[in-house]
Amino acid sequence: MRALIGLVLGAGVAAGILLVSASYEGRWVLPQRRRSTVSRPDQRRLLSAVAVAVGVGLVTRWPVAAIGALAIVLVWPRVFGATSAGNREVERAEALAIWTESLRDSVAGSMSLEQAIPATVDACPPALAIPLHRLVGLMGARIPLPDALLRFGDDLNDPSADLVVAALWLNAAQRGPGLSAALTELAGHARSELELRQRIEAGRQPLRRASWIVVGITLLFTAGLAVFARDYVEPYAHPAGQVALLVVLATFVASFAWARKLSEYRAPKRFLAGAAS
Repeated sequence: MRALIGLVLGAGVAAGILLVSASYEGRWVLPQRRRSTVSRPDQRRLLSAVAVAVGVGLVTRWPVAAIGALAIVLVWPRVFGATSAGNREVERAEALAIWTESLRDSVAGSMSLEQAIPATVDACPPALAIPLHRLVGLMGARIPLPDALLRFGDDLNDPSADLVVAALWLNAAQRGPGLSAALTELAGHARSELELRQRIEAGRQPLRRASWIVVGITLLFTAGLAVFARDYVEPYAHPAGQVALLVVLATFVASFAWARKLSEYRAPKRFLAGAAS
């Protein structure tokens, strides 16, 4: 009965945490008549987190352990998902370099800028496909090319892309010569930045792998103690032990979140931010 009460209390606290998190992020967690703003991956992650929390609660009979398992599953992509975020940054830098080179080749082939931009859509890398299609759509809607390029820069939201957008904007606004040479220089700059980001990501991989190993060993060791050495971890079953366990879990997650924050790539501010307005 005590274990059941503990699980119910733990589920209540976990539901409160989810509601507070959902309200902070502006999401709806209750069913809506029209549609839900929670994506399917988030729904699957939520169901997985609840299932893991219930399993941990039934095995350990610790409400704090169930809440901790729920929180770890929910925040795992944000705290330990640095690899995917770094790969996206590398893909964006590579796509910008490829598109700049493609645009340079089109301009060098005696195309005007209005002709060269749509010509690069078919060979555009996936990372730039949506913003580039929007740019072509704006051009087709008779939006002035300088204004469309500024909106394109806002869609990309990348400081490196601002250099390319600025060069295109100057050419579209003033119709001056030298666009092919400028794109050649910018393509070389984009390639250099791509190589730098690739080296940085390659250097971070061993550190991330080591952190995953530490997390895995810690969780496996804790689960082993909770299942096979109940007498050793019996003090955690008392209220004071639950508080101590909560402090340990909070410190554990906060330390990795801090390490993730320190390893994040901090891009410089865009100098074209807000220029479209």
